[in-house]
Amino acid sequence: MSWWWLPFSLPRHHSFFYFFPRLLQIGFGALPLLRRFRASATILSEFSTREQTHVLGLSLLRYVVFAAQFVVLLTLCCGPALWKEAALAVPLIYLATTLIPTMLLTELGVRGGAAVAILSPWGLNEPGILTACFTLWIINLMLPAAIGSLLLLLHRRR
Repeated sequence: MSWWWLPFSLPRHHSFFYFFPRLLQIGFGALPLLRRFRASATILSEFSTREQTHVLGLSLLRYVVFAAQFVVLLTLCCGPALWKEAALAVPLIYLATTLIPTMLLTELGVRGGAAVAILSPWGLNEPGILTACFTLWIINLMLPAAIGSLLLLLHRRR
């Protein structure tokens, strides 16, 4: 499979515009269809490079944690012999789920479908893949949402 490198190369190109937002503003201003996004690009200019680097580092840490969780869950659900394939496929799964528009409840189906489509050719079993996706969804979305809802409910009662 020759497309495994794609999610690793995209962030490099986008980070160039992240650190040089003036070029992004010029690009948005030059294209009539994108002129409405020019104000959004202007906001990036208000932050220092240090602040942008800090936010980018936190985002990278969050991504690494989520990716590691997914690889560990895939290894537990599908077998430890395929952790290298899972580590290469997780960025592709995240890229696919980012490019496909979803709402909260449909995200689970899209992520599961993308994971099955990407990981099945490497020999990982579909029930294990779907179990890992569902467990990750519960850990990262449902559990924090339930805890946050309880905290809000308790706060309102005071």
